[in-house]
Amino acid sequence: AAFEHMINPEQKADKGQFFTPRPIVRMAVKMLNPKPYELAIDPACGPCGFMIHTLRWVAEKYIRPKYGIEWEAYRTDYARSNLFAIDFDSRLVKVAKAMMLIAGDGRTHVYKVNSLDPREWRNRTDGLLSVITDGKFDVLMTNPPFAGKIEQPEILGTFDLAYKGDPAKHKRLNRLTRDVLFIERCLRFLKPSGRMAIVLPQGNLNNTNAEYIRRFVMDKARILAVVGMHVNTFKRFTGTKTSVVFLQKWHPEGMKLDN
Repeated sequence: AAFEHMINPEQKADKGQFFTPRPIVRMAVKMLNPKPYELAIDPACGPCGFMIHTLRWVAEKYIRPKYGIEWEAYRTDYARSNLFAIDFDSRLVKVAKAMMLIAGDGRTHVYKVNSLDPREWRNRTDGLLSVITDGKFDVLMTNPPFAGKIEQPEILGTFDLAYKGDPAKHKRLNRLTRDVLFIERCLRFLKPSGRMAIVLPQGNLNNTNAEYIRRFVMDKARILAVVGMHVNTFKRFTGTKTSVVFLQKWHPEGMKLDN
């Protein structure tokens, strides 16, 4: 957590970046219960709190009991092969890599890229396009930025939610907040039956003008749980009431829960 202080609080707030309190991170990891064979990702990773705690959870619950004195080597293999993280802020990516190195050398798949902007994914030479693909991940945890609206047609045009969930019926909206687009982006990253936890403004869950968002989510995933956060959870930066929404992506052959 000390590395988080390297980033100016006002700069974080301007971008809608509010680092997730550790009790919330631990709750999300425990509820999703990632396994050693599963691939996990945070597409708005910040200092990588979710992936660090995923690494600790898997190491202590599964790897250490199984491999005994050799557990650290297997933990490193898991971190290098199964954990992935993305952020658009180059400084936070450096912090995330440092944090993952300290936690167990899982810095291999931490990338500087905007998860929402397809233009940034083109012409990459670092193997990103072959490593991080849609429909690949078993587990996803994230606290996406809330502040600011996306207005670029090149970005909005790639999201169904920009058309209120149905491009065939609705015109494209002129702007959408980042958190709304992240809902769709995260669901794309998940494989069928994949599980996710995402921190969202409460308005997405109960505002009448956000009904199309809720319909979209229910069409794509099963709602496992909604955990409301105290209004002061992010009080230092914002008074926005938030919730952690737990989802499982629908599988065309039916849902299986082994957790």
